Amino acid sequence: MRALALLCLVALPSLAAHVRTAAGDVDQVAFPKTWDEEALATLELPSVLTGEPAGFVDADFYYAIPALTVYRTYPLFLPGRGREGYLDELLAREPEIVMGPGDDFAPYADWSEEQWIEAGREVYRTPPRPVDVPPAALAMAAASGQRLGEPETRDGTFPFNRAILRETGTLSVGDLSCAGCHTRVMPDGEVIDGAQGNVAFDRAFALSLARIGDENGAPRVTELFGAPAVEGAEPTIPESVTGTALAAAHGAIPPGVIARHGTSSFSPVQVPDLIGVK
Repeated sequence: MRALALLCLVALPSLAAHVRTAAGDVDQVAFPKTWDEEALATLELPSVLTGEPAGFVDADFYYAIPALTVYRTYPLFLPGRGREGYLDELLAREPEIVMGPGDDFAPYADWSEEQWIEAGREVYRTPPRPVDVPPAALAMAAASGQRLGEPETRDGTFPFNRAILRETGTLSVGDLSCAGCHTRVMPDGEVIDGAQGNVAFDRAFALSLARIGDENGAPRVTELFGAPAVEGAEPTIPESVTGTALAAAHGAIPPGVIARHGTSSFSPVQVPDLIGVK
């Protein structure tokens, strides 16, 4: 599951450390090294199929990836919990960019620690591939998680996903944000960012497996594990396992447990927390 935590780390922009002169002016900007190839070489345990750990792209490739534009995100409410007219208010707003791509860190030179924390919170909530959706679909997205057994929050929000305003009059929603897997709702409705998440991912995935039936179940599940085929190795999911059986296996996985890289449909592991990661 360290690969999941790594996904959240690589989504973060490089946070600049500013070295100030005695007069208080910014003298230079120091960029911490995010993608350390030497450290990555020992990140993963060896594969049981090859005896070798997973390989990663090199630093040149990583640093050539365009930076995301991070927009302000807004809560999604469960049906009947948000105030009347809330979505209309969002649609009428102007988009707000929290952090933009580029090498000019001058706008952030005088940010306080609190401002950096708030910006980091928005990075944590931002999905890498938001999709524009009708407002009605936002409420449906929030309601679906509740039906799958996720605890309800005190304020009626759906904390695993957020509405994103990238253009006035259009709202977006997306998946694969850090918050999607690493947010926990406690039994009393308290929301803890970065904790051991309890989103019902596999139960939702089981519904999609049930819809496609037996024919394409194994290839669909293999996408979760993302490991390339190894010559001569047994397939990740034996062909004899039907889509119906896979849907049943994923449907039995409770919120907070997930089948992902290094595991299988029948041996999922608990989602890790990110508390302490800076």
